[in-house]
Order: sequence, then C-alpha cells, then structure tokens
Amino acid sequence: MPVKHLDHVNIHTRQMAETIRFYSELLGLKVGVTPGRSDTSMSAWLYDEGGRPIVHLGTPKGDGPEAPPGSGRIDHVAFECSGHDETAQRLTEWGLPFRRREVAEVKLRQLFVRDPNDIMVELNFR
Repeated sequence: MPVKHLDHVNIHTRQMAETIRFYSELLGLKVGVTPGRSDTSMSAWLYDEGGRPIVHLGTPKGDGPEAPPGSGRIDHVAFECSGHDETAQRLTEWGLPFRRREVAEVKLRQLFVRDPNDIMVELNFR
C-alpha cells in the first residue's frame, strides 16, 4: 500500500477566528463547515482550489493543557501555491514577518510565515 499524497493537516486552536482568517483571507483557502456541524466556531475545514479539504481546524478537547504552541515535532506544513509576488505583498500588508528563499536548481521560490498558532507555513511557488 503506497502513500499517494498527504491528505490534510489537523490543527487544534483556541484562536479559531484568527486561524480561519489566516488560511482563508491570506492563503485563499475556502472555508467550509465540518461535516456534522452547523458552524465554524468550534471547527472548520478549509478547502483548496480543487475542492479538497486540506486543513482541518478544531478546538482542543477538555480543560486540560493543550499542546505547546507551534508544530511540536513537526517542523512545518508546506503548500504548493501560485501568485508569489501577490502573496509576498499581502504578507507585507498584514504586517506578518516572513522569510524568502530561492532554490534555483529546481526553479522554486518559497515564502515562510508563521500562522496564528506559531506553526511554520512554507509556501512553494514553481
């Protein structure tokens, strides 16, 4: 059974509105409700341009301590994107610090930014 591709990323957050705004308004993912739920106050799915739900958001369960900020043992989440210059401009307009990188050997431009949960997000432009 070979793995075909990464299906989705699940993020637990107590900053639901800010996280939805980051992934939808900044990165252009489409917001949808989680199947079986009627609103996005406790959970949301964010869809790519092909209609696939690739980011699942939910609130931490219970009153216990949640996971530490950031992505723990996972270093970052990467997305294949389009519109490098427009995205860099939007990051600047939002006042979000980001880092640029170019990998000439594979004709790849990258932007790195942290989401509201301190998770590193890698944006790849080919």
